[in-house]
Amino acid sequence: MFQLDIVLRRHVFLVRMILLLVAGLGRSQTVSAGPVLTNPALGTITLVAKDASALDEIDGLAFDAYGNLFGTLEIDKDSGGNPRGGIVYVDKLTGTITNLISDIDRADQIAFDPVSSTATLGRFYVTSESRGLASTSDRLFRVEVSYNAKLPQSATKASVTTTAGLLGLEGLVVLEQDAGDYGSAGDIFVCEDSPRAAVHAIAHITPAGVTTLLTPNGNSAFNLNRPEGLAFGDFHGALTEALYAAETSRDRIVRIDPTGAISIFGTPTVIGLESPDNVEFGPDGFLYVSEDRGSQRGRIIRIAADGTHSVFATGFNSPQGLAFDPKNGDLYISERSSETIWRVSFATSVPEPSAFALFGTGVIGLIGYCIRRQKLLRS
Repeated sequence: MFQLDIVLRRHVFLVRMILLLVAGLGRSQTVSAGPVLTNPALGTITLVAKDASALDEIDGLAFDAYGNLFGTLEIDKDSGGNPRGGIVYVDKLTGTITNLISDIDRADQIAFDPVSSTATLGRFYVTSESRGLASTSDRLFRVEVSYNAKLPQSATKASVTTTAGLLGLEGLVVLEQDAGDYGSAGDIFVCEDSPRAAVHAIAHITPAGVTTLLTPNGNSAFNLNRPEGLAFGDFHGALTEALYAAETSRDRIVRIDPTGAISIFGTPTVIGLESPDNVEFGPDGFLYVSEDRGSQRGRIIRIAADGTHSVFATGFNSPQGLAFDPKNGDLYISERSSETIWRVSFATSVPEPSAFALFGTGVIGLIGYCIRRQKLLRS
């Protein structure tokens, strides 16, 4: 009986191993058809939502202070000239999608404004990549989301009237605190990505709509060609705060100083950066970049404070939006061509790009930012 028991256990063990092997092969086939991390030890990629209708032309992503996820739909006008793009709320646990706004022409990027938000009302800004004529209205929208028990219930929008005509807006940044020569808390930066614009501009807009052009600044050497994504940060204090833009047509990331002067950041040719689209600073202090390339050729690149470019993830189909969950640091990525949202859950906390980040001035801003979020969550 003892020997028979051993034999049975061995057979059970073999059956379990075969089942695990089959399951593993199935998983590997699924993973190979989708995006993967270049270093699997960094974490995992999982599907959040996929819906050809509800996520049609999904582009920008943003979180509010409660950790609710929002996205923009960059849908063209219908045959009658009526705008159809808009904003959706995505339940990151169930993948359920709720449409909040459905009449913004080619809604592109979305950014949360913690300065003007309250416990019951979240304020966002949304850019419209309208291909019409330059205009002082319907290019930038202020969207207010009402909450019940910290969950989005409904939303309203209003066009921000700017003092300068703008066209084909994409990149968007809202300053979360005063930023010296760049501006004050609540100020907005947007960039033009339009084939109809003679010179693509990056504009600084106050909440009241007062608009000044950061670029072009009169020096043609600093003119940009199709700037798309925008991010403002300091690599957690490793560098001074600055505005960064993805210059799509020139396959590079540029740093923009308060005078509008630009400089190439790092050496993008090392990893063959191509068609950078959106940029976002992560809680780990790196700058993340999405490449707008289809047929599973899109990648997520991350850049360290010293300018080092590295490939973080591959296999995406036109990745666009990037957003980090304020609750746990997970990275969310939208695939426009596949109407899909993915989540990267990091295995462990990623080390800071520089030891100085623990002691530099950036930590002061980080503490202030966390305090504002906690006040909002407790109210």
